[in-house]
Amino acid sequence: MFDAVGLRPEYLAAGPEGSTSVVHTEHDALELIRQRQVVTEVPAFGVTSLVEAVAGGPVHGSWRTHAKGRLMYRLGRMLRASDEVLAVRLVEGKVAFVDASLWPVVYRVAMEPSRRRRSLEGLAPQARALLSAVERDRVVRLDKDSEWTKAREALEERLLVHLSETQAESGRHVTVLRSWRDWVSPTVKEAAETLTYDEALARLREACGGAPAGLGPWVP
Repeated sequence: MFDAVGLRPEYLAAGPEGSTSVVHTEHDALELIRQRQVVTEVPAFGVTSLVEAVAGGPVHGSWRTHAKGRLMYRLGRMLRASDEVLAVRLVEGKVAFVDASLWPVVYRVAMEPSRRRRSLEGLAPQARALLSAVERDRVVRLDKDSEWTKAREALEERLLVHLSETQAESGRHVTVLRSWRDWVSPTVKEAAETLTYDEALARLREACGGAPAGLGPWVP
């Protein structure tokens, strides 16, 4: 189905009176995430993406060369640093921005013992060392590009740590790794404890449009 301007509604955010408009600002992006619950950063099958919401429709070729590529990048960085959303590799293993209503679900999935055991299999020694440091120190800060980048990416992909971004006084982007136990609030933890693993997975799949292409290699 197409609206009056020929754009599919799932790419658009609702305006103040129920009208629709393309995402222009961080406020627009946050409103879209509140509506959809899960929004991927880049296109993924069955889920609304930030890139397409900013563009106002499908993006052909690399989004980085799109006329609005800089805005897409800037909003992605803002959302990673926002306290209002959770950025995790979900949906085909791609970064997804998750509304607070689903945080107990994500936490329940991330902390499932059987899933974590599978995620630890084949983990490189450097990644294991970084995970130990995070679990021990609770918070570890890394430059975005460092000798620990591959290890950090492995932990992020396997949902073994919570990851966010912040900006140092120098202006450079810093990646902040936290143990999930350090990140979780008592309210989120309590809500997560009421869910079985299968219930949490079902809720995630539903929020991801059925996740027809899967939630990722480290989430069944």
